Amino acid sequence: MVELHHIYAALFAVVAAIAFALTAVAWRHRATRGARPLALLMLGIVIWAGASAAMWSVPTFPGQVFWLRMMSLGTWMVPVGFLNLALDVARIDRWRTPGRIALIAIPPFLLAVTQWPNPGRLYDRAFMGLAVGSHTHYTSVPGPLYWAFTMFAYAMIVLGLVIIIRVHRRSSGTERARTTILLIGAIVPFVASMVSESRLLPLSGLDLAPLAFLVTGTLWLAALSRGQLLDILPVARDALVEQMPDGVVVLDDKDRVADANPAALNILDVTRPAPVGQPAEILLGGVTDAVFSLRESVAGGGEKRGDAAVPIGCSDDCRYVDFRVTALDTGSRVRPAHLVVLHDVTEERRRKKLLETAHAELERNHRLIVALNDKLQEQAIRDPLTTLYNRRFLEDSLPREMALAEREKTSLAFLLLDIDDFKLVNDDYSHSAGDAVLKMVSEVLLSGARVADIVRRYGGDEFLVVMVNAGTDIAYARSNDLRKQIEERRVVWDQGEFSITVSIGVSSVPASGVTAEDGIAAADGALYRAKESGRNRTAAAPDRKGSWRVTGEDVAS
Repeated sequence: MVELHHIYAALFAVVAAIAFALTAVAWRHRATRGARPLALLMLGIVIWAGASAAMWSVPTFPGQVFWLRMMSLGTWMVPVGFLNLALDVARIDRWRTPGRIALIAIPPFLLAVTQWPNPGRLYDRAFMGLAVGSHTHYTSVPGPLYWAFTMFAYAMIVLGLVIIIRVHRRSSGTERARTTILLIGAIVPFVASMVSESRLLPLSGLDLAPLAFLVTGTLWLAALSRGQLLDILPVARDALVEQMPDGVVVLDDKDRVADANPAALNILDVTRPAPVGQPAEILLGGVTDAVFSLRESVAGGGEKRGDAAVPIGCSDDCRYVDFRVTALDTGSRVRPAHLVVLHDVTEERRRKKLLETAHAELERNHRLIVALNDKLQEQAIRDPLTTLYNRRFLEDSLPREMALAEREKTSLAFLLLDIDDFKLVNDDYSHSAGDAVLKMVSEVLLSGARVADIVRRYGGDEFLVVMVNAGTDIAYARSNDLRKQIEERRVVWDQGEFSITVSIGVSSVPASGVTAEDGIAAADGALYRAKESGRNRTAAAPDRKGSWRVTGEDVAS
């Protein structure tokens, strides 16, 4: 069975839904004058009406007390939002600073939330149960803090109404229609609240104020949908020009200053007031080509822009300005009036210059990083003492050479060279003498290598030469030539000179195997054979059907 308290709960729920729709629409248009305080006001109604609906739905005393106190979280927003809405409508912006809005909002908020702890029962003195059909509705017996909050809220609402009434009396046309909609929407719940608080009617604890917002919400939502509520006060032309960040200068048909906004005076470094009636040169003389552009323009001739940013006032710090001159057809057959728009691009030029400097620095750093990377890459694949390629380079390049030889059906020869008695050189002379030996051997190997050959230091005193497109015979002959050159060349160091010999092992692929590892292993075996034969020898590994070949002079002890 539907009882009266169910109807109350449903009505309050409808009010909350309409208020929520208004809140959403107002917030979506929050950039428009009046939208933000309207959203705050309606959000308060959402909480107030929603808590009222819940309170009339709950049968228990604790539940009703809880939702009664939840109302306080919304009731304080209504007068704060309404007063801010009135200030926004009247454009009293000096009172709409964050600090002053907080000054308006904090007292009612603090008074409202004291209902929760209810210190000394100063807000709710007691609760009374009233029968509404079969439902028991509990109402509060107000205390002094409740009346303080109520008086403060009414004072803000009355002040807001006075402000809107004054705007309404001064306005006309569309603006008056908007303020009329605001006044009707505000007065209905205000009167309803007065009736509820006066307790002149037997309402059984029913608060008419949030229900009255059913009328207000419907009216305002309909006005919003037709574009009649937001944009409460149209932006006037003079206010728009006054607040523009770009400079605006209006010249009459005789090129005299008719008007200039504050931004133009600031850009041109001219003290107020604007030199109205004075020749354009007085105001625009510092903007190169701007006055000349006036003389070039004719009525209906469109606009002329400055070719580049013009420096102004360079005694200490230059400012740069772009300008645009537009001819205004005022009916004069002789000359048009002009609109000059000035745009300060000093900061833009500074940022552009900083960006260009940063870009140049980035390019320089990039080139440096590339060079360092190339250097590191080179250092990673070359032996620092002999400047020959090291094993890492061989591991990268040898698979490519093997693949090429296999594809073109050619041979790849390996010369593995070891310095005879290198340890004795270090022991008898010094390690610097050993370094001189390594450098001399690397120079001989490099000088005797072809362009495509790979010469690398293979170990401490071992070197490897990979001959591209060469078989065992060619490599064997090359090894003997290299061995003799090294034997004949003197090693010069800081304490004298001496000579050395080397032993070389030779192999080739596919004669000695099918992989590079096979070829290097065969060359290593041939090197061992050369060492066993007395050193200063060249030994060639046999092919699959051949035999060992060893040449050289016996210098072994």
